[in-house]
Amino acid sequence: MRLHRKVRRQRECVLHRLSSTYAKSHGMVILEQLNVQGMIKNRHLARHIAGASWGRFGEMLRYKLAWSGGQFVEVPAHYSSQTCSACGGQDAESRRGERFCCTSCGYVDHADLNAAKVLKSRANRSALPLEGSLKLGSLRKRKSKVVLRCPRRSPLKSSAL
Repeated sequence: MRLHRKVRRQRECVLHRLSSTYAKSHGMVILEQLNVQGMIKNRHLARHIAGASWGRFGEMLRYKLAWSGGQFVEVPAHYSSQTCSACGGQDAESRRGERFCCTSCGYVDHADLNAAKVLKSRANRSALPLEGSLKLGSLRKRKSKVVLRCPRRSPLKSSAL
């Protein structure tokens, strides 16, 4: 019981630190919508996916960005790893392991970077207002760093020397 509680607290601590770092340093965070409950049904990866707490991380990012004035955008993840970020073509043969090579235009990139570019373009299409101006959350001011000072004890004075 104690071991499970310790692991849970360590996981929560790491998730809080990561989500705080992203919320403080980015005005907009794009996260792909994953069907985590459906992915947990896979017997081989269930323990690893549940242990990573992807859903909890998204919740933390959402409320911390709302609190700091940032923007949180969830984008559908359908075929993002098979879509070309240069031409928009979609083909399952384009993704070969960690390498992405578009079959229609010949664009070559790392598969994860290409998928991130696709997700970013989807978020830009869905998140920006019609007039093209940025939302106020992305123009927020950075908070100044607060330094807390702790009073120190005076050193013990020995009178018997």
